[in-house]
This record gives sequence, C-alpha cells and structure tokens, in this order.
Amino acid sequence: MHDVNDGDVLVSCAINIRQNLEKGSLLITNGLGHTKILRDKSIVNKIINFIKQHT
Repeated sequence: MHDVNDGDVLVSCAINIRQNLEKGSLLITNGLGHTKILRDKSIVNKIINFIKQHT
C-alpha cells in the first residue's frame, strides 16, 4: 500500500520495490498521504485479507 500523496516517501519508491520482488502486490491509493493510509478502514481490511491469504 502506498499513496500518491505521501509526503515522506515517493510512490516511485514503492513501485520500484514492487518491480524487484518476485512475489507481492502493490495497491496505490490517492488522498491518504503517509499516515492516514493506516487509519482508513477499507485499507486496513485489505491488509488483513492479504496477510490471511499469504500466511
């Protein structure tokens, strides 16, 4: 998960990391910034579901 409006880490960093992972996924959000992303209930649910599916 990464937001295009992240003022601390550029979204291009997340894209680059994803491109260099053998397995993984990246969800890019818009309007959540660096910290709101983890307070968004739909994003948290997606994180939980991802972890459940991959453990």
